[in-house]
Amino acid sequence: MAPEEKSKAIKGLCLAAIIGLPFVLIANIRLSPEAVNGLRDYQAKMAAGPANSSMEADEQANSADVEETEAQKIADGTHCISGWDLSLPALKTAVKEQLRNPRSFEHIKTSWSHMGKDGKFGLIMKYRAENGFGGLNVESIGVLVDAKTCDFKEVSATTLAKRAIDDPTTS
Repeated sequence: MAPEEKSKAIKGLCLAAIIGLPFVLIANIRLSPEAVNGLRDYQAKMAAGPANSSMEADEQANSADVEETEAQKIADGTHCISGWDLSLPALKTAVKEQLRNPRSFEHIKTSWSHMGKDGKFGLIMKYRAENGFGGLNVESIGVLVDAKTCDFKEVSATTLAKRAIDDPTTS
């Protein structure tokens, strides 16, 4: 088979798999009898339902991988962190509620430590907000976050530093 015929046959197989065998016949693309039989078998398998196809097994495997990844995120607390700006959304909301002008809040950076033996990790959020005179100040807040519930409590930077020194896994 010439390379151009082979290319046309491959394109025909792709079209047949995606759109269906009748389209290939209408488009007058020649397929080998084995390819036609294979497509008919595939269509019959798909018509019988996903219970008989390997697609369901693939979906179950992907689902198991996603569940495992989600379980890992919960275990290490990263499910608490926003994928958009790497902040702790509940902390941002709490800080905004305490500001004179909540619309002036601007998240700059959030950094966090590794999980401690107690199931908590330290987090420091740096932000910019308007002060009482209309000027912008850069402030930071340190919190301890429970990895399972994402609940947090405010702590001092000294407490976070001491925690890092006491527990080498948080460095």
